[in-house]
Amino acid sequence: MYKKYVYQKESVIRVFEGHCDFVNSVSFNSNNNLLASGGYDNTLILWDTRYAKAIYKIVAHSDPLTSVCFSMDDTVLLTGSYDGFFRIWDVTKGINLQSNVLEANSPM
Repeated sequence: MYKKYVYQKESVIRVFEGHCDFVNSVSFNSNNNLLASGGYDNTLILWDTRYAKAIYKIVAHSDPLTSVCFSMDDTVLLTGSYDGFFRIWDVTKGINLQSNVLEANSPM
C-alpha cells in the first residue's frame, strides 16, 4: 500500500546572530533555556533561547573552538579548541575557572 506523506515547509523559529565565522559546536543546558555555542571566531557565546539574545560573548581561545558542553548540573561549561587547551567556565559569571593543556602524546 502506498502512503502519501505531507510535509510542511520548514520554518525558522529563532535566529541567533553573534558569531563572525562558522559555528562548530552547540550545547543546550538541561532546561533548554540556555544554549552555548563555539566557533571558528574563537568565541564562546551563551544564549537565552527564549529571546535568541546573547547573555555574554567571550574570546575563549586563541584558535577555533571544537566543542562546548554543559556540566550535568548546568553550573559550568567546558570548551575545547585547536589551540590544545580545554577550559572550564562559570556559567553565571562567564569567567574562566580553569585551563588545561592537552598534550599530543599524553595517555588518555
